[in-house]
Amino acid sequence: MKLFLSIIFSIFVFSGNIYAAECVATTKFDNLCVTVSEIKSYYKKYKEEKLSEVGKGNWYFTLADLIDATKALTFEKILTHEAEKSGVEKTSYFKRYGKDIERKYKEINRYVDGLLKEKKITKQEAEKLRKRLKKAVYLRYLKKAYLNMELADYLKVTSDDIANFMEAHKGEYGFKKDPKHPKMKVISKVELVNLIRKEKRMRVAQEFGESLWKKYGVTLNKKLLEKIDEELDK
Repeated sequence: MKLFLSIIFSIFVFSGNIYAAECVATTKFDNLCVTVSEIKSYYKKYKEEKLSEVGKGNWYFTLADLIDATKALTFEKILTHEAEKSGVEKTSYFKRYGKDIERKYKEINRYVDGLLKEKKITKQEAEKLRKRLKKAVYLRYLKKAYLNMELADYLKVTSDDIANFMEAHKGEYGFKKDPKHPKMKVISKVELVNLIRKEKRMRVAQEFGESLWKKYGVTLNKKLLEKIDEELDK
């Protein structure tokens, strides 16, 4: 998903129109809003992840980073909104994650119970934390199921797909050894299908992301983002 988002957001052009003073990003469709508090919280995590990749002292954050973070958070909000109204939780795409969700819930319960036992949080704080963490897990799997449902038809691998892939990678992959191509990798049909599906997923995910972004008509509040960036630099 991280790669999927980076591909999607690299193609979008920043818009400087002001839509609403309290929102750093808004959408024309369904009137979604990314608030100042939401982006500040998200941007903090964004910075931590970036520094963990490049190392502290090796990256200077600018307004461009804040804009990228805002686009990423806006898309996450759009995707969550689409998943919640899709009804995917009633389908097999979501139900197949039932055991995974329950396992995550149990881990959360153990974690929160541990904090309670050590008296690091109150009962009231524990219940709020438990609820928030479980909701995050639920939404993560809901979005995953929604994407699987929406992209399923596009990720089917046909006999033509296999033939075209083998022709494009002639001498690189094969179902059996070929003395003419000693460096050729021998793979099974299952492995081949997975390779083709992986290539398709990258392309389809990008196209799907573009279509959602256009559908929602996202506008970023440039002046407000500049103000936030200046405040964070102080």
